[in-house]
Amino acid sequence: MNFEGLVRYLSETHPLIMNATEDDIKAHLPSDLPEISIIDKFHFESVYQKHILPSNQETYQLIAKVLVTGNPGFWKPKNKPNNHWSNWESGNL
Repeated sequence: MNFEGLVRYLSETHPLIMNATEDDIKAHLPSDLPEISIIDKFHFESVYQKHILPSNQETYQLIAKVLVTGNPGFWKPKNKPNNHWSNWESGNL
């Protein structure tokens, strides 16, 4: 098994050891920064498709709207989440 396979395996079988904990997150952010939302499933467009700018992608538009308004209720994506590694054609991380 290669490194990518190990990471995918651990992500599927032991997600708690692969994800940042609340303490991990707080260690790197100002203590007075309020949490607006946590997004772990979203629609991803490849950065290799230069004609698809982030400003034209639903994910970034919704994140911007949530951040500007402070209202997590604006996170209502229409595109199906595809950021799980099993959706990637190459399977690479």
